[in-house]
Amino acid sequence: ISEADSPSSTHPITASPNPAPTPAQAPIGVTHPKPTNPTTTDTTIEVFCIPRYSTKPTPALHTSNPEHKNHYNPIMKKAFLIIMPILLIALLATGIWTYNAFFTSKPLSQSELTNLTPDYTPVTQGNWSPWYTDTTGTTTWNPTASFNAHLATIPEQDKAWPVLIDLTLSNPDLFKNKDLARYPDEAEDWDALAALLQTPETTEVINQLTQALNRPVLGCDMHASTDTYEHQARMKNGLEDKNWDPNPNPNPNAMDILLPALGKARNAAQLLKSAAILELINNNPDRFVELVNTMYASASLTNENQLILSQLVELAIRSVSNDLIMWSLEEYPGAFTDQHLASLAATVHNAGIQTFVWEGEALFFRDTFRHIADASGNLNPASFQTMNSGGGVRTIPTNLPDAQLDKSLQRIFYTHQLIVTQAHQRSLIPWDPTLQPSDDLYEQEKSKLNKVGELLMGILIPALDKAAARFQAGAQESIAVQTLIALHRHKLRHNTFPPTLADLDQDLITHAPTDIFTGTDLHYNPSPTNYPQSPLLYALGHDRNDDQGRYIKTVKAVTIPTDADWPMYSDHKLNQLYPEDE
Repeated sequence: ISEADSPSSTHPITASPNPAPTPAQAPIGVTHPKPTNPTTTDTTIEVFCIPRYSTKPTPALHTSNPEHKNHYNPIMKKAFLIIMPILLIALLATGIWTYNAFFTSKPLSQSELTNLTPDYTPVTQGNWSPWYTDTTGTTTWNPTASFNAHLATIPEQDKAWPVLIDLTLSNPDLFKNKDLARYPDEAEDWDALAALLQTPETTEVINQLTQALNRPVLGCDMHASTDTYEHQARMKNGLEDKNWDPNPNPNPNAMDILLPALGKARNAAQLLKSAAILELINNNPDRFVELVNTMYASASLTNENQLILSQLVELAIRSVSNDLIMWSLEEYPGAFTDQHLASLAATVHNAGIQTFVWEGEALFFRDTFRHIADASGNLNPASFQTMNSGGGVRTIPTNLPDAQLDKSLQRIFYTHQLIVTQAHQRSLIPWDPTLQPSDDLYEQEKSKLNKVGELLMGILIPALDKAAARFQAGAQESIAVQTLIALHRHKLRHNTFPPTLADLDQDLITHAPTDIFTGTDLHYNPSPTNYPQSPLLYALGHDRNDDQGRYIKTVKAVTIPTDADWPMYSDHKLNQLYPEDE
């Protein structure tokens, strides 16, 4: 039976008169009349094969009659010869499109190329560079080697890190105490902590820590393994060092660099905060001021490399210090002389208003991608496949200048630069709600990237808009602290707070009392009803409406729409006055 026949066809085929059934299937024969040709002796029957357990007969698909061969083979062959080249062309076109989508980018214009390479001076201060020249005179892209070479020129007595890491590892119970940085009525066991802080051993630790954190540099090398100072401290204290490598990678990728000093510096700031609280309780404002000033000094030490993570740690330590100053003015306003307050004001003022330094993030972002790309600066299939298969990134980055890199890498660098410079603008004060969010800018620009660049940027770019808002909040805290100190100094002179900010003695103002949301002066009430002991300063918040100091904690996020003001109290006092928003 031919392929064209349907199952219901009665097309006759020649078979033996009595075909033998098989165990698997039993043919049922229906005898037809003999053919009209009298010479034909064969019996013609219609044969169906019914498989065992089947209820539907199917025609047998074999015949011994050569006349019933497939009559459509020539047509199918012609169709095959026509369709196959079309399919091959379609597959080839799909492959070319896929390659172009994944590994090619829109070239930069001449004006874009002109602005491709940043000035890294805000990061390096002229002391080091992304480029490193070794003893043979060969210059390569190697920011970590250049940074470490700079630190090697600094005398040991000027580095805080060797002392910090040794004290931290030698006194784990002290630095990991669960009540560190908590105010007395918030601690689980303040009395136990206070007793620990007053032991001779802890007193000596705090003295050494204070001296170390007032040194000019932190001095922690950048490596993908434990640095020498930490390794020595671990060996001294009998601690295992799983990350030690006696021959560290001379040019590690930025993603692999360990940053142990950031966590240790935060722990040190928490210890100093608790020690300062105890000193104030014990009526020792001189030592309190000294410890707060040391906290501020430690904040600046953490930001030697200007990574965004380092910048945020500096901002966090500043925030803890500012909150402590506010708490001291709320709880112990009569403890300070004008000299004490002037010292604190100078420390906060000299630290400046911190903004996002985008060049640091750009430098180390480019270091990562220079390791991913091949030697010609191209994000090609081989480099991406190696990374995607778990092989990591290349040990040796591409050493070509930005202008000579492949367009795929140039486009990534330029797009990232647009985003981080936008985040910098969004970190400035006063807050400008008309500025386009960095995330939206990336969505606008990512179509010019290849798919590899789009994928990797989506993974590696931090939450820049949230970081920018955090810098703005830090600026508001710094301004508020300076204004509060000026108000208390005014009271020391005149025995009362000024009726308005305009009446504040001008020589006491170290920074204009700016509301970052409006760009105008902070709102002020010298004797608020809910807390008349201390003046109330407040910013109007995201909605820019005066809610008479009503507080909701999301106002500190700056960019989150919130129908509330931001009172400039310590977190401790805010939790007391507004417990529903704790």
